[in-house]
Amino acid sequence: MKMNRLIFFFIFFISSCFSLFAQTTPTPADSIWAHRQAIENKITLLKNEGNLLPLRELEGVITVVKETNFSKYCQRYSNTDLSKKKYEIIILEITEESSVKSVEILIEKFKVYQIIGVFFTPASYFSQFKNLDKFKAIILAYQNDSVTQDLTAQAIFGAIPCKGKLAEDIAPYFKKGDGIETQALGRLKYTVPEEVGIKSEFLKKADSIATAAIQKRATPSMQLLVAKDGKVFYHKAFGHQTYDSTQPANLNDIYDLASVSKISTAIPALMKLTDEQQFSVDKTLGDYFRKARRSNKKSMVIRQVLTHQAGLRAWIPFWQNTVIDRTLLVVKDPNSRFPQKILDPKVFQPKKSKKFPFQVAENLFIHKKYYQKSIVKQILESPVAEKKDYVYSDLSYYLYPEVIKKLTKKDVVTYLDESFYKPLGASTLTYNPLQKFDKSRIVPTEYDSLFRKQLIHGYVHDEGAAMLGGVSTHAGLFGNANDLAKLLQMYLQNGYYGGKQYLSKEVLAEFTRCQFCPTNLRGIGFDRQRGSNAAKSVSEQSYGHSGFTGNLVWIDPANGLLYILLSNRVYPTRNNNLISDLNIRTGIQEVFYEALRKE
Repeated sequence: MKMNRLIFFFIFFISSCFSLFAQTTPTPADSIWAHRQAIENKITLLKNEGNLLPLRELEGVITVVKETNFSKYCQRYSNTDLSKKKYEIIILEITEESSVKSVEILIEKFKVYQIIGVFFTPASYFSQFKNLDKFKAIILAYQNDSVTQDLTAQAIFGAIPCKGKLAEDIAPYFKKGDGIETQALGRLKYTVPEEVGIKSEFLKKADSIATAAIQKRATPSMQLLVAKDGKVFYHKAFGHQTYDSTQPANLNDIYDLASVSKISTAIPALMKLTDEQQFSVDKTLGDYFRKARRSNKKSMVIRQVLTHQAGLRAWIPFWQNTVIDRTLLVVKDPNSRFPQKILDPKVFQPKKSKKFPFQVAENLFIHKKYYQKSIVKQILESPVAEKKDYVYSDLSYYLYPEVIKKLTKKDVVTYLDESFYKPLGASTLTYNPLQKFDKSRIVPTEYDSLFRKQLIHGYVHDEGAAMLGGVSTHAGLFGNANDLAKLLQMYLQNGYYGGKQYLSKEVLAEFTRCQFCPTNLRGIGFDRQRGSNAAKSVSEQSYGHSGFTGNLVWIDPANGLLYILLSNRVYPTRNNNLISDLNIRTGIQEVFYEALRKE
């Protein structure tokens, strides 16, 4: 009997040890996170004249060495390409392969600028230098590998703090224990899921849904970014730009944001103007848009307009009003006549000229007077519903560029660039992307067989925005998920990002709250409908927007979660609704809430 008990306790002891070992032995993913933490804690800032680091202002910052992993990591925060003409701050990447002489030549070349020396070398490497005084800032990263390059770039741009200390003297420059500590600036950090309490293996389901969506031809491509508490832990691209393309989708691809433009153009501008007491949602369209004062839109309260319950029509197919009938005659048979619908040549021409300066698509330009005057006229003359039920409408967003220009004395493109996109480092957030980027980086949308008679590639998909030269606030903005995330993370952080307060907490709270619950769940410009336009698990405080081209962005303050999905589901036709029918966007979003519950 005693022997049986001894055997039992021995087996119990052994099984407990195995269980304990299984619980405490880190998984490979846990080890990766621990490795990243160790490197992050070690990065040492040895010199920082004028508190140059972390970088607050992003304009005029370049990396000297191009096409390295480090330069690509820096590009996540700002356009640091050396080809930029104006620059003030030089980030100089130095490795053990860099000869001292070559580094000193570069220091001499750029001595009139502020140089940040980034040493991916052992500490002993410093002993070879005689002119470290030429550096405004010096970072010692100790080693040269991808993870170290990644985290060093994050430290330079203030996504993570510098907190390393020297373990030894570096004669004659630095002593053991030296190391300047910095504070993070609230920029996005890039990390692994384990840092936010999610097991990497749980996210394979998101990969599977995205891959299946492409296999089922719900969309040819997809770009996904998910962040928790300001930490990007999932950032992937799937598929190809087109179904028949050999060009894989990648994270630098630029998408047509469609109606996500609303919360990325007009709404941030109007929130900023509200902060400055130049704008109020409780005034009317007539107060801000003079032409509306002689219309039935005069007394529409903007709070009602931006929550889609002011009685506006859902949309107007403006381009259809420019179509005329033409009869073709066959020369060989004068009796044969073929009716055909064409675009009015008084409105559109295939070549740019003084009268037709605004480009609608490839080889298609619109008349300068029709371009805006006629569209505004049709909006102001459109009927207004007597019953003010919720009807999602684009129409008021055609008017806000003029409102913004009147209040700021700047066109909407300039105002958004100066107020948000450039200081955020969101260089791909832009109108008319072909003016800035190679066509190969821009994902095509629909083959437009009715209006423009071509594949829409690099031009805005929305016909109304196209007729405004690509610039509107209901549609027209392009960008990638990474740059869009900077703007949306700023919302999530109560208006703060990168060491700057862009919007007040109070104004953001007002615009994003439910305005007329329970009959209308919308915020001011923002969607808040859980379970339909967003996953069922998002919190009641969450908000976002979807886009016709196949996009969904969602911000969840209660869970600290930012979700961005960009796609071109309209390629080659808008009649493909599989991305909605199969619940692809919300299905992937739900995976991340499931993963959080498994912490």
